[in-house]
Amino acid sequence: MTRRATHLIGKPVVSAATGERLGTVSDLLLDDAGTSLVGLVLSHGWLKGEHVLPAESLQTLGTDAVVSRGNETIAAKEWQERQRAAARETAAVPDPVPPRDPAAADGPPEAVGVRPADDRDFR
Repeated sequence: MTRRATHLIGKPVVSAATGERLGTVSDLLLDDAGTSLVGLVLSHGWLKGEHVLPAESLQTLGTDAVVSRGNETIAAKEWQERQRAAARETAAVPDPVPPRDPAAADGPPEAVGVRPADDRDFR
């Protein structure tokens, strides 16, 4: 079933393991493409700040509450640092070189989109 983000924001988040209230959904985190839920931002009040509940920890998006498998959340600043580190790591990994086709090495490479020059090309 499809749900709107506005139906999740403001819902309490409860741990299935302990019954403890983990916070209230204040925002959703989506991947870079905006197609997949990555986590929920939980608020704990003015003094306690925000935490992130990773999507892998979600058990149920209920009508009255969101249920988490455990009670582990990540501080929002730590979450941001992890995301930056993952982005740097991904950017630092070069693309693998495709394997060379031995059959293609048996002749001269064909030029694509190149035509022989003649006198008319340089007037």
